[in-house]
Amino acid sequence: MTYEFESMSYADALKLADEGETWIVEDVIGSATTLIYGEAKAGKSFLVSALIQALATGTDFLGKPVPQDRAFSVAVCWTDDRGAQEYSERIRTVMPETSTPDARFYHLPIMRTPEMWQALYDCVMAEGHNFVVIDNLAQTLNGSINEDAVVRQFFDGVRLFVRAGIPVVVVAHSSDKAGPNGYKPDTPMGSAYISQAVRWRVFARRSRRGNITLKFVGNHSEPYEMTLSHGAGARFEVIDTKSPEAVKAAAEGAERVRTARRLDANDVLLQWLRTNCKGMTVRDAAAKLAADQGIKETTSKSRITRAGIRKDGDSWVRLDAA
Repeated sequence: MTYEFESMSYADALKLADEGETWIVEDVIGSATTLIYGEAKAGKSFLVSALIQALATGTDFLGKPVPQDRAFSVAVCWTDDRGAQEYSERIRTVMPETSTPDARFYHLPIMRTPEMWQALYDCVMAEGHNFVVIDNLAQTLNGSINEDAVVRQFFDGVRLFVRAGIPVVVVAHSSDKAGPNGYKPDTPMGSAYISQAVRWRVFARRSRRGNITLKFVGNHSEPYEMTLSHGAGARFEVIDTKSPEAVKAAAEGAERVRTARRLDANDVLLQWLRTNCKGMTVRDAAAKLAADQGIKETTSKSRITRAGIRKDGDSWVRLDAA
């Protein structure tokens, strides 16, 4: 069996880097694969509808210009029931009455084989599309979204378009399950390979007030955030932008708060042990703490250890406070 590997010289690679484009919409939509993801009802498909309108009319998207050197023809590949109808209705809410976007809708089944991806690619190329939307990732997969090999097959198909110079926006979900502290993750649902396979990610989260916060992260720019007011249909207004410096400062501030809370909790535990477990062994103290808080002894012992608390004669001390 003979294998062939795509290769290019340093000069050719550098020429591509210098002449190629990184963004379709600067710092918002990449020229390769962009992943837009979030919980259900976060506004992802409305956001994509607004993007399609901007590409079709040459108007700004989220306050930033789209390329003016070409006309865009969009292939919208949908999986949900009534996907084509819903997208067309949402796009109509922002299109001028006399304009029709150059867009065509393709229903995607489960993409079981590389041949199916090749057939989709051939169809897109034959129709002259130069922008592709796939909504959504999970329903095209030939297996579990948690399996690397299954997700890899999906992105192998996506790369057919990217290598032909066609940008692809993939719509996906984040987990809607909160952790023990009530926090919901801002990572894509499923295999970690999803994040590794794309160059730019946009996480959408809707607040109780209805505003949408977009978190941007990837290879081509520093992480930053944008907050949108969601109007009628696919209408959005940028009401705030948090720079990379502000995002970093906020993260550092949040970490300081978490550290302070953790230290406060450690102090509370230390005082409890001094009051209730004088002269006890660590094992006996862990058993008493477990009974008091309704937790397992292994958990209570772990809390004592993680807090840096140890025996000091008949009493207790915290190592980082000693």
